[in-house]
Amino acid sequence: MLVFRDQRITPAQQITFSRRFGQLQIHVLHQLALAQHPEVLIVSNIVENGKPIGLGDAGHFWHSDLSYKEKPSLGSMLQAQELPSEGGDTLFANMHAAYDALPTHLRDALADLRAEHTYFARYAELQKCSPWRPNLTHAQADRASEAGGASGRAHASGDGAQGAVRERALHDAHRRHARGRKPRCSTNSSRTACGPSSCTGIAGPSATWSSGTTAR
Repeated sequence: MLVFRDQRITPAQQITFSRRFGQLQIHVLHQLALAQHPEVLIVSNIVENGKPIGLGDAGHFWHSDLSYKEKPSLGSMLQAQELPSEGGDTLFANMHAAYDALPTHLRDALADLRAEHTYFARYAELQKCSPWRPNLTHAQADRASEAGGASGRAHASGDGAQGAVRERALHDAHRRHARGRKPRCSTNSSRTACGPSSCTGIAGPSATWSSGTTAR
């Protein structure tokens, strides 16, 4: 994690800088993106004219950004524009340290396990507890479930597009970082092996665990 303080850059400059690290991924909730800059998702609890201007419950659960994709994000670029005097923190957890601290027998147990991820794992639950989560169109639900041909199917809770049967992405229970170390570092309230925001189960040759729409 790198922090650059007191930056005064435009959205276009943020996008240009971010593209130095690879192709940018457009968030499925495109209606909450910055006008003229679909690469930038607005995270905000501000409501204007009765509608939220951004995603106000981002980070409600520990999660790994886009872990529901076959190729999750390498990382996320966050730019703080306006912060409250208290709260609103973005939390990070060092999963390298957590993995290093595991007893040997637990590391061995994780070695052959796979984690199932889906965008719909707790979507309906988030909608019930906050006004910021819009209903997904069928096109958005299809985008969120493009697991790149990964095996496994998930039935998401909710009505309409959320209620369809969707693909799950399968990843090793301890994902290796792009630079070679495992597991990946956790971000934003987690790049864990199976963060509760999107993970629906863990399976392997000696163990199987699953939860229909939520992870515990």
